[in-house]
Amino acid sequence: MLRVSALFAALATCYGWHTIAHTLISQVAQLSLTESEKKTLSMLLDDWQPFFPNTSDLTTAAVWLDTAKCDRDEQDCKFASGDHRLYAGAVADRKFSSWHYADVPINPDGVELSEEEQDIYAEDHIVWALGETLYSLGTSTNLWSLNLNLRYMLHLMGDIHQPLHAAGMYAKPGN
Repeated sequence: MLRVSALFAALATCYGWHTIAHTLISQVAQLSLTESEKKTLSMLLDDWQPFFPNTSDLTTAAVWLDTAKCDRDEQDCKFASGDHRLYAGAVADRKFSSWHYADVPINPDGVELSEEEQDIYAEDHIVWALGETLYSLGTSTNLWSLNLNLRYMLHLMGDIHQPLHAAGMYAKPGN
């Protein structure tokens, strides 16, 4: 028993995806962009600078969605105040929280799911949200909408590659 306890004590702490992975993924994406594309994206993201300072480049915009709903007193959470902070939190957290993940049933034997079990997976999820976001990016001409959808797309591309954001039906949603 002492050996098992020592093993668990030696395990490193596991931290969430948050900033590092999102910024890394967006930085890798930037490597494939032309200077013209970078300039266009910069101009688009700069439009929100007065409302959400320091979130106007691809790397910080990719984290915006998590930062907007952040309520901890940490440096990562301090980028907006007042009404802008409240609005961002509402947008990021309430309506769209299921957009960060897709719960996938662990069903290796192909057992038919009951109607109740199927309903669990019928709600909006990250794959659906990415499709909607990409559609909006391709059809909208509104600068605000383009900015919001670009931030969502950047963030969701990071989340969809996070292994715990595609979990089984007995895990907490998104983990």
